[in-house]
Amino acid sequence: MFFLQMSGFPGSGKSTLARQISQATGAVIVDHDITKTAILKSLSSQGNTMGGKEIGQLST
Repeated sequence: MFFLQMSGFPGSGKSTLARQISQATGAVIVDHDITKTAILKSLSSQGNTMGGKEIGQLST
């Protein structure tokens, strides 16, 4: 098992490449944007008023 983290400029093809790697290797994609959105929705449904910037600071 291995972990591959990708970074780059917006629109540079990270997600496209990740999908290709996933299809070729059977790897699971963990999309930070989707994860962060889910956390924000969960917190807001519980009455938490933290914003995206504050949540982002927690993840560093």
